[in-house]
Amino acid sequence: GTPRIRVNGTLTAGEFTQRGEATVSIETTFEGGTIFYALDGSEPGFTSLLYEGPILVASTATVRAMAYSSDFSQSAMLDPLVLTIVPEYRIERDVTDDGNVEILPNIATYLAGEVVTIKARPNKGWRFVRWEGGLEGSETERTLTITRDYYIKAVFEIIPRYLLVVKVQGNGTVKRSLQGRVYEGTTVTLEA
Repeated sequence: GTPRIRVNGTLTAGEFTQRGEATVSIETTFEGGTIFYALDGSEPGFTSLLYEGPILVASTATVRAMAYSSDFSQSAMLDPLVLTIVPEYRIERDVTDDGNVEILPNIATYLAGEVVTIKARPNKGWRFVRWEGGLEGSETERTLTITRDYYIKAVFEIIPRYLLVVKVQGNGTVKRSLQGRVYEGTTVTLEA
């Protein structure tokens, strides 16, 4: 008759730690038995929650269960199970044609306290301007200690291009290191 608990299908007792969330199933050997349970560590009884199927647990809980025989003449109590749920968080990034956001390590979810590196990667002809959303500032590389879900956007702008026109007065020529339009900030060497 003593109830048994399975966490994500694994028979469990005492303590269990799970990332994100866990599915808890409670069973008894009382044929046609009834199970009452509590997630706050209190002793379950007839006024507690009636177990009707698997329970999704998304935060740390102390699971206790009481099973009764079909005629309620017998009962059995389960020792408490401390189920520790470690929160998982996500980083959503805004990806544009101007550039992208690189996250290292690049995984689906992160645990609270994990440190990640976020990098702005502009495409050719674009430059990084600033962060929006969960980050601030204008450094292209930032570290972030995870404490919640984040939305991160890197803002890029087009690098202006200029046409350098060289006029020669008199006889002679001017040799340029680059021809055509050049990006702002580009060094062009002129040789007369």
